[in-house]
Amino acid sequence: MQAFVSAFSTTKLGNRSEECEDAYAVSPAVQSDEIINKGPIVVSVADGASESLLSGPWARILSESLTESVVTDPDLTRDSASFADAISIAIDAWDKWLVDYLLKREESDNPIRWYERPKLDRGSHAAALTAQFAEPIGKQGRWSVWALGDVCIFQVRDNSLTQAFPLTSSLEFNNSPLLLGTRDVDFELVSVRSGIAAGTYQSGDQFFIGTDAFSAWFLTLAEKGDTPWNLVRDVTCSPSADEFQSWSHEVRSSGKMRNDDLAIVHVDMG
Repeated sequence: MQAFVSAFSTTKLGNRSEECEDAYAVSPAVQSDEIINKGPIVVSVADGASESLLSGPWARILSESLTESVVTDPDLTRDSASFADAISIAIDAWDKWLVDYLLKREESDNPIRWYERPKLDRGSHAAALTAQFAEPIGKQGRWSVWALGDVCIFQVRDNSLTQAFPLTSSLEFNNSPLLLGTRDVDFELVSVRSGIAAGTYQSGDQFFIGTDAFSAWFLTLAEKGDTPWNLVRDVTCSPSADEFQSWSHEVRSSGKMRNDDLAIVHVDMG
């Protein structure tokens, strides 16, 4: 069974591309869209919290590190307590990055300012989701996912939404989602607050993984009886990334989707 994987991110309208605080990582690595002939496939998406300092770099490091950890140990997405190991590795990677970042700031004669210090001391925060799609056996495969916060995964089969996780209603989105921080992490509390889900997939199934603005828009339309997955499929399967950028600009500038950073990964099974 082949899988067609598309992955895109873009910043909120009015911001520079380097200011995007949402990130994704896919294994096997894809540039924008690519056919993967055999599994497993691991996808992580992270949504950096705008109110915390350096949340964009934390989202990137978190998504990359979680993906690498699950590639190494596929069982991690099946046990929220065991996932603490993956989080710990991500935080170690962040600490090393932060030391280098602060050194570069000093060397460029642009050290951390006094007004940045309180936020730096509180750490950076992000919501995150990691999904694993095992290589199929025969006509069916299994998927499993770990999530903390409001990054969501949607499974579509036969033109119907069959699974939404961890949020299942557009009314569940708010301004204070659960977040994973880089400082003073209570791993037991993270285990309690995070969630895991699992299921099966077959040829023709589609999965959409996205940050909060996309996920809220997706569920809102689905609740009205619309089929947002068809629109997103056409955009993400386009051979040109320009089509995604045009669509994301239009849907946010029109007010149909909240103006926020976006990260979206589409996994089309067959």
